[in-house]
Amino acid sequence: MSHKRHIRHQPSYQPSSQHHKKPRSKKGTSDQRNISVLPKNKHEAWHLLFLDWSPEYIALEINERFLDPDYEFIVVRRSPQQEERLF
Repeated sequence: MSHKRHIRHQPSYQPSSQHHKKPRSKKGTSDQRNISVLPKNKHEAWHLLFLDWSPEYIALEINERFLDPDYEFIVVRRSPQQEERLF
């Protein structure tokens, strides 16, 4: 199985918005590493579904309500060494 990330390209005319990966309400910053630029409709959908829940609670919700029961969605906190490699 390939582990390449597949990103769907959105039409350039679609409005976008900035999403804080770690919510500001949870002490997230506006540093570039904490910001994703998303199509506005996807950003709104995320907050409609997941509010500002923790990653663990989001995974629980996905497993209980959305995911094929033969699979499990798992969230794991990155180690400091993994963080350094990303940026």
